[in-house]
Amino acid sequence: MLCHIAGTAIIKIMIEINNVSKRFGAKTILEDVSLIISDGEKISITGQTGCGKSTLLNIISGLDSPDSGTVKIDNEYISNLAQNQRAKIRADKIGFVFQSFYLQRHLTVLENVKIPSFVNKKCSEIEYDKRARLLLELVGLRDRVDSMPYILSGGEMQRVAIARALVNLPKYIFADEPTGNLDRNAAQAVINLLLELQSRFGCTLIIVTHDPAIAGQMSRHISMAEGRLTDEN
Repeated sequence: MLCHIAGTAIIKIMIEINNVSKRFGAKTILEDVSLIISDGEKISITGQTGCGKSTLLNIISGLDSPDSGTVKIDNEYISNLAQNQRAKIRADKIGFVFQSFYLQRHLTVLENVKIPSFVNKKCSEIEYDKRARLLLELVGLRDRVDSMPYILSGGEMQRVAIARALVNLPKYIFADEPTGNLDRNAAQAVINLLLELQSRFGCTLIIVTHDPAIAGQMSRHISMAEGRLTDEN
């Protein structure tokens, strides 16, 4: 979908959320949320614990489905798709970075980065190996390819997770509290890296964070409270 702004510039709308609501039991987590995300944006979503920001990210990505409302990615409605169909879209288009690194302790750093290739063969094994090594070089871990995760620092493990998120060349990076387990210096290094890679690969970056310093480094900031969007700037 194309959106004309001021009659001149054209912005390509890639994600469109309309009137999305979600409840768990009697508790309302999201209520009537609508949001448009354009190609190449860098967005932060902030709010207190329990405000619904992680649930919103899960619904946008298809990890969860709304009780009502619609989610559209690349002009395709995903909110009513079967779980396996949503999983295919995630594998094709989305890279995830979480607060917990979710590295496999029995695999090397290189093997961890190549995990998406085990379930989604978008290219040859040789190409995946080349991509993984290049990404590890870009995140500053060229000398760690054969290391096991348990010898890495928290910041290094998160950099491995970022490389893994990019190995399928996704259009979207969704990061849920990616610096929550890191000290201030390591956290800033991870954000710098995400912004650098977002610029290099041209993907859309959406970060859920409780840290206003991190949120302020994105080009667009969305605040949430009690399941609703309260502010956008």
